[in-house]
Amino acid sequence: MVRCRFAVAVPNLGPFANPAAIVSLAQLAEEAGWDGFFLWDHLLWTWPEPTDVIEPWPVLGAIAQTTTRLMIGTMVTPVARRRPWQLAREVITLDHLSRGRVMLGVGLGSPDEDFTPFWPHPNSARAPTPRELEAAEHRERWRRFQDGLQLLDQLLRSATVDPDDALFTARNVTLRPRPYRNRTIPILVGGRATSMRALRLAAEHAGGVPIAFDHESPGQPSLEQVRSYATTIRQAATPRTPLVAIWAHTDGQPRTAADIKPYTDAGVDWWIETVPGGEKTDDPRNTIDFLRQRITVGPVVD
Repeated sequence: MVRCRFAVAVPNLGPFANPAAIVSLAQLAEEAGWDGFFLWDHLLWTWPEPTDVIEPWPVLGAIAQTTTRLMIGTMVTPVARRRPWQLAREVITLDHLSRGRVMLGVGLGSPDEDFTPFWPHPNSARAPTPRELEAAEHRERWRRFQDGLQLLDQLLRSATVDPDDALFTARNVTLRPRPYRNRTIPILVGGRATSMRALRLAAEHAGGVPIAFDHESPGQPSLEQVRSYATTIRQAATPRTPLVAIWAHTDGQPRTAADIKPYTDAGVDWWIETVPGGEKTDDPRNTIDFLRQRITVGPVVD
């Protein structure tokens, strides 16, 4: 049985919008025995108040150069607001820079402010209401996510693509070089634990990250949700065995083997710890110092 691996996911906003500090945290995570280090990927964050946001990809490049073992990547990148060929080029470049250590998290994306400010009003006799605009953008976001993810996956495999439609145009395009040593870069699809659309996409790729918004720890699915998700995704992906990674808000204390065992028994391969980020600006966990202390003690204690 493959052991559960442990990672840290750091917001790219608010108090964490500090590239040098994030690189330092990644180096510390490698020294402390963590297996992975991921960055959030937001463009804007204004709730409950506007805050600084940094671009994750240059920071990941610096992390690739200053670590040797950690798996790195975004967790998660909203494919719908990216050109798939540009994202594929960035991912492949990072994979070479890190010598094959990239694992890419993708998703539909939230909050809506990452998208709606850039969504043009549809042509109509009257201006749409905010609710109508939001609904139209959300439908289009799903289309761009699904079609963009398919195109991204093909480009990462150096397949020749030739879409020419209302969403994407890339006529007879093949990206070179391939990922490091011709490896397949794993893509994990994040989404609501109860979303069958997100689960099906995860089953088609390397695995999934079930997110829950109805649990006592926001974002972290319950054990029952994890068990159901892992069973369903693996049935859908038979004969492959996709990875299951869960998102957990840290309380600052390392987990024990007893804490983790029910989740590994339920099918979890990656335990990814994060902090609340921009939603709770007064939360004491939302500081570089807090995360540094959490990382230093390592992921698990006996």
